[in-house]
Amino acid sequence: ELLIPSIEFVANSLGFVTGNAQSSSQINSTFILPTTLTGLVRNALSHLVGCQNKSQYSLGLIRGLGANVNEQLQNEIIQFISKKTGLQLQGSGEKGVKSHAPLSLTLSPDNKRLISFEDNCRQPDVEGVLQAENGELLLNTSEAQTIQSLFIPWIENGNHFLLVGPEGSGKHMLLRETLNKLVTGGGGAEIAEVNCSTQTSANTLADAIKQHSIVLSSAKGRILRPRRGQRLVLFLSDLHLPRADKYDTVEPVAFAQQLVTYGGFFDTDLEWTIVEGVQVIVTIVGKDSGSVNEGNDGIGGNDNQSSSSSSSQSSDSLLSPRFVANVRVASVPHPRQSSLTTVYTNMIEAITKQLRHRQINSSQLSQAMVELYTRIQKQFTIAQHTHYCFTPRDLTRWVVGLGRYDTETSGLSSIVQDLKLGGIEGITSTDDQDSLGLILAWIHEALRIFRDRLDNKTPLPSSMNDPISLFPLPYAEI
Repeated sequence: ELLIPSIEFVANSLGFVTGNAQSSSQINSTFILPTTLTGLVRNALSHLVGCQNKSQYSLGLIRGLGANVNEQLQNEIIQFISKKTGLQLQGSGEKGVKSHAPLSLTLSPDNKRLISFEDNCRQPDVEGVLQAENGELLLNTSEAQTIQSLFIPWIENGNHFLLVGPEGSGKHMLLRETLNKLVTGGGGAEIAEVNCSTQTSANTLADAIKQHSIVLSSAKGRILRPRRGQRLVLFLSDLHLPRADKYDTVEPVAFAQQLVTYGGFFDTDLEWTIVEGVQVIVTIVGKDSGSVNEGNDGIGGNDNQSSSSSSSQSSDSLLSPRFVANVRVASVPHPRQSSLTTVYTNMIEAITKQLRHRQINSSQLSQAMVELYTRIQKQFTIAQHTHYCFTPRDLTRWVVGLGRYDTETSGLSSIVQDLKLGGIEGITSTDDQDSLGLILAWIHEALRIFRDRLDNKTPLPSSMNDPISLFPLPYAEI
């Protein structure tokens, strides 16, 4: 009553059904990572395992069908399934809550309504903030919970899956954190991580598996079995980077496809090797599911698509449709402004606790950071220069850099002298010298991270020449 009509609805929307055929480019624009109808159905069925009632079944179907399509179709899927089942959406009107991503949904305690995930961030300590640059700090925002809800069932059930998203969207951090809790934390598995590069080959992946496996001989041939536990997670980070050979074949992709499809691979001596208990997890850089975001809820909008589209084109051409159809796929969108503000407000509050006078408004300061980052990301793209790739990692570096400054009054003069910019006198008259030191360090880090990356021929925005204009809000409010 629900599964078949829902799949038919999505298939019609995507143009898989004869009589409503769209061009290939239109289908590719709807999918985040193009796949087949079989791949779409498998994605949907993977979220229905263990459902105990109609509400859980409906939510699982929404997540499975919407994990690899753009936000417009995600909203249409939610509306279709909610009308079919009678599930109520949180908020008034048919559109529900607009301030969250479409898939940021969970069930209410009574299982009768779809409600949005809420931020559940615990403020980190200073040591945790300083480790954030290494991807070791995860704050439990609503968007983080949304993405985890898409791939946690796949980890628990041992499904092979792939995460696709733009640079700096948090794919690796979310995966590592979740794997450490669900897989290695219980002692039932271990992780073999391969950070792919242009030089990564099939032998690289085979060696990673062998290092974490024991070799057994059987009537079927050679068998590799996890050395510890029942499962080996082969985590292939940035699988879009390896180069194709002269036959237009990418060895690591072909190896992963062979492993997923047939459960083994041919060794260097051409002997077939069976791999038991292996789960393949892949991350690649691709386009953003939220290509058009309303108001200030999204970052970049259409202006940011030039940077992500070029990456997605290379990723799409490297991965065969058969491989994509045999793995589950979920997209990781760019964090929205509201989510970024929440994250960096908590991190800045940890930094400001080191000051004797805690007069800094962390929320206003983080809003200023996100606003400046958004402005720069829109104005400077990789279409102009390949190194104009600005991601939330730059915001993290910005905050982590603040934790390394001595903001005492004695070090204030050297910071002012190093800035060598006009307008400093307008903000040096405050009596709160500790807060002033942090503000000047804040400006200095912004110039080093953003302005120093621009070439000499690029016209600089006013915000990069006048430190006062770095603040969208009055200094007094910060």
